[in-house]
Amino acid sequence: MSNDTDVIAQQAILNVNQLKSLAEKYQQEAQQYQQESYDSNEQLRQANEKIEQLTEEKDGLHDILHYSILEQDDHLSYAEDMLNTISNMIEVQHSLPPLPNGKGQTLRETLQVMKNIREHNASSHSRRPNDPPKKTMRQALGFDE
Repeated sequence: MSNDTDVIAQQAILNVNQLKSLAEKYQQEAQQYQQESYDSNEQLRQANEKIEQLTEEKDGLHDILHYSILEQDDHLSYAEDMLNTISNMIEVQHSLPPLPNGKGQTLRETLQVMKNIREHNASSHSRRPNDPPKKTMRQALGFDE
């Protein structure tokens, strides 16, 4: 019986050692998983911070671009008003003599191009509901309020 007891004891020791080995392996894998999980969470946190930063930068650039579009549209409005005034004065010969060498035609063509640009801007809805209305040259110079 002692031989059977020795075999059973030996088997028990092997089983305990296998369980101990499995427990150590499980503990190592759990630590590795925890580290990988922490690393993944840290990468995700950093990526979210970067997305937040880029979104803020995009919004800031969008506002700058929008302001620039409005400013350009107002400048086109000023120029259109001025060219209309000059063109009308030439037509009526109020105070300006006719422009030489086809410059009157160039003036009218320039005016038409500017009108086309402004019409395109108006159809693309560059102005938002809260934006100020388009200004005329006289309003920009402070003559008309």
